[in-house]
Amino acid sequence: METANGPLSTHANEAGHKASAVRQIATNLVEIFTPPRQFTDQTIESAYIGDHGRRFAGSRLAASILACLTWSVFLGWDLYNGANNEAFRHVLPQILLLRFAGTAVLGALVYLCSRIRRDSLAQLSILCGVLAAGTLLVGQVAFSPPTHAFTHYFSGLYLVEFFQFGFFNLKAKATLATSCILVATVFFMQAVFHPLAPENFVYGMFFLVIVILTGLAVNVHAERHCRDRFLAELAMRDANERLALANTDLENKQQILEETQKARAATTEALLAIQARQREEAERQNQAKSMFLATATHDLRQPMHALNLFLHAGQEAFQRGNFPEVQRLIAQASDAANVMARLFNSILELSRLEAGGVVPEYHQLELTSILKDVIDQVGELARSQGVTVRLRTPSIAVHVISDAHWLHRVLTNLVANAIKYHADRLATPPTVLVGIVRLNTRVRVDIVDNGIGIPPQLLRDIFRPFYQVSNDERSRDNGLGLGLSIVNAAISILKEHRIEVRSRLGIGSRFSIDLPRPSLDGIERQLNQPPGETADEIQIQNRFVLLVEDDPLARASMIALLEQWGMLVEGASDLGELDGMLIEIERPPDLVILDYRLPGQCTYRDALTLIGRRTGASLPYLVVTGESVPPSHPEVTCGRLLMKPVNPWLLRNAIARAMQQQ
Repeated sequence: METANGPLSTHANEAGHKASAVRQIATNLVEIFTPPRQFTDQTIESAYIGDHGRRFAGSRLAASILACLTWSVFLGWDLYNGANNEAFRHVLPQILLLRFAGTAVLGALVYLCSRIRRDSLAQLSILCGVLAAGTLLVGQVAFSPPTHAFTHYFSGLYLVEFFQFGFFNLKAKATLATSCILVATVFFMQAVFHPLAPENFVYGMFFLVIVILTGLAVNVHAERHCRDRFLAELAMRDANERLALANTDLENKQQILEETQKARAATTEALLAIQARQREEAERQNQAKSMFLATATHDLRQPMHALNLFLHAGQEAFQRGNFPEVQRLIAQASDAANVMARLFNSILELSRLEAGGVVPEYHQLELTSILKDVIDQVGELARSQGVTVRLRTPSIAVHVISDAHWLHRVLTNLVANAIKYHADRLATPPTVLVGIVRLNTRVRVDIVDNGIGIPPQLLRDIFRPFYQVSNDERSRDNGLGLGLSIVNAAISILKEHRIEVRSRLGIGSRFSIDLPRPSLDGIERQLNQPPGETADEIQIQNRFVLLVEDDPLARASMIALLEQWGMLVEGASDLGELDGMLIEIERPPDLVILDYRLPGQCTYRDALTLIGRRTGASLPYLVVTGESVPPSHPEVTCGRLLMKPVNPWLLRNAIARAMQQQ
């Protein structure tokens, strides 16, 4: 026996390779002659048919014209054969009839190819024309003499098949069917008329079948190529559309990116500009703050210097026993202290307004009574300056929505400012007119004077701290230079409040405050200070006050002042000392005065809690603080808060109001 690697195995492998090669050849032959299938997607098939008809409409028209001309040219061949052959002359009429019929058929085909664009109709017309031409040619073979049938007319069938398979771009299945019909017609003609000798018939049919098979292979390849090209073009078209969409999307994104970059660049430039302006504003504010501090320090140093000298001079006069001189020097020291306190309070007040430490309390206020109180308050100043202050108000009450304290302060500063800058004229007495103008939803208060006026270029500067027109020497007879700054800061924190200034140099000025009116006239009036007795009418003597103050100097000065008013005072520095004092006192206090911050991280609230627990009662109280921005506690801001340094007159009024509430 031979092994697996011997001759037997070798022969088996060779036989397998040969069989595989034969199968591959057979497969290729089948593929060559098998017409391609239609597309499974009918939408694509319909699109292909439409595209195929449009694509080859021109070439089909040209092929039909060429076929018609070729068929007609052979008319000369027919006439030549009829003139030179006696036997052919007898059948020439039948041959010419078939020739003219073929010309008519192909002429009609030319017309149809020029008019029809639908592929199915065009192919049907061409196939009918080809079949008709082939049938007429078979008829010519049947009528021709045996000497001419094979050599002169049967060979024309090859030309018909050549046109069918090569020029018209028809479907392979349809051309194969037409060729089969034509072959059947030839067999029928030979069987009936016997125009061809048997050897010529076999020889001719052999070549006709070869031509048909060759044409079919070419036709199958052409159709397969057309279908593949259509799919490729369809895929290319889809790819181009997707590419166009992608390009459009990319262009849109590019445009968006460019716009974003431009917007970002603009934003960056704007931010840089804002930063530059903020930096400039910060530098300007820093310079303004430095100038403010320098001016404030200078103005505070002057009365402090005078106070120190007056006190030292009074001490020496006291040592000499010159008591009248001591009394005079103490009065002057008191004046210096008052100037220093006013200046210090104004600076703190302006700082609180600018730092946002003030929370306005809005109420419905009766404006006429406020203006009368303002005029009464500045009455002494007006009399000392020789200025007449006149008030013009409507006959009915006028109400506004505002903060009682800050509105009073703004109006007081404006009227006092108008009095200070009066003009010494002989013809026109110095006068300040205060008037109320009622509008639909607003109320305007005008403070008009006939004073020196303000130059137009200085209208914005007058609201700067310590700025005073025509007072370069900083004389205190014209005020401290903070009144209009406080007015501007207060107006800026009061909602719907506006200030307007108009002035003519040498004629006078008009300051107007625009205020909101209540939405309903029937709203209950809420005033910061309830009507009742004045501070001077309320008896505070022999009232017991409990003072909680951690600063020894402030506590001692407060006790001294309260005792001079005839009040009984007990002072404590912290909660421990306060607790011991509450255990020993025989009567509950009539009033508690507390500092806001106390030792041990405590506040006035802790002290009030301790007092309430020890006494079992809720006592009236005042909070006196040195905080630059006091806390906005509702129970503190409702008339119970005083800022250090406190004016003795304001302190006495606050104590009187607290006693009245009790």
